[in-house]
Amino acid sequence: CSTWNAPRCVILAVSSFIPIALSYLKQRPSKKKVYLDVNYPHLGFPITSTSAIVWFSLLLVIYFAIQAIWPRLGLIYHERGLESHLETLTQLVLRGLCLMIVGNVQDRLKRNPIKFVLQIIGYTFVFGAIYESCPRKSLATRSEDDPKNSSIAAAVAGWAAGVMVAIFALYNHVVLARSQGTRYFRFYVGALLATLFAHFVLFALFSSEVEIHIHHYHWSFILSCACCFPHPLSQWCQAMCIGIFLHGVAVFEFDPMFSKL
Repeated sequence: CSTWNAPRCVILAVSSFIPIALSYLKQRPSKKKVYLDVNYPHLGFPITSTSAIVWFSLLLVIYFAIQAIWPRLGLIYHERGLESHLETLTQLVLRGLCLMIVGNVQDRLKRNPIKFVLQIIGYTFVFGAIYESCPRKSLATRSEDDPKNSSIAAAVAGWAAGVMVAIFALYNHVVLARSQGTRYFRFYVGALLATLFAHFVLFALFSSEVEIHIHHYHWSFILSCACCFPHPLSQWCQAMCIGIFLHGVAVFEFDPMFSKL
């Protein structure tokens, strides 16, 4: 809660909900319609050289654009050396490949590449503006100016708005998964639950020994992989998650989630 305060959560929730709601109204997910190609139940279409060039060029252009623009605005928080940049670019390429295969990005680049690219670029900088415009204030302790800790109540309200949007998006993705049949539905929901359970166990076992910080590049990447359906709502969700992921990587690089207490 020290980073995601109430104004930021509310603004982010509203900016996320508007395109999701519009895409939902445009084409409501149906349990009776199969969205993914039956020959590739989860991996989508084979990767082509054109889609690979477009995709990895997009990742690199956004990364270097933020690296060039943010320091001029005084918004880069850590000075990095060449070895750090090389490590980040390696990780970015590997995760980009994962998104092409698991996240079905290559299918989006085949169907409507311009729209998808613009969605990612647009939300990367929208999220960046939201992230930098709202002041960060620690909510861990009470202050003399806020003896009743009303800032925590405001943050909870902001988080609630974000959670409601996430639940709406998640529910519709479950509906989309259900449309693929029982076998795929079990695989999809099982993969999500297994990922959540693995994080819970990891944090529960080591939270008393190390400091844990879940960076937004981490959770947004996981959600990007889950938003894999060729449906307008799923595409918007994935574009937004990829935008958040790219912002986190470009500004903070792949900062470790675990550090000494």
